[in-house]
Amino acid sequence: MSKISTISVAAAGPTPGISPSAQTIFDTTASELPLPRSSRQESYLIAQTFDQDVLGDIKTGFDNFIESGQVWALLIGLVVGYVIRGLTR
Repeated sequence: MSKISTISVAAAGPTPGISPSAQTIFDTTASELPLPRSSRQESYLIAQTFDQDVLGDIKTGFDNFIESGQVWALLIGLVVGYVIRGLTR
């Protein structure tokens, strides 16, 4: 999917202090350097679309809130909080 253009780098000969096998790796890596992003011609746009039903999702969440009994926990918490507030004043 992605295309990367490469440039060739001519090696000037063996680099002093590098073994022949390391020189081969160096030459191979140097010849496969990618071009800067500004010189690439291809560009890709990747997007994903979603079919959203916001009101349907809200209704489903509210129905779950009622069916799971969380509404009772909310009401009990409000009553207990109100009673504690009244006792501490």
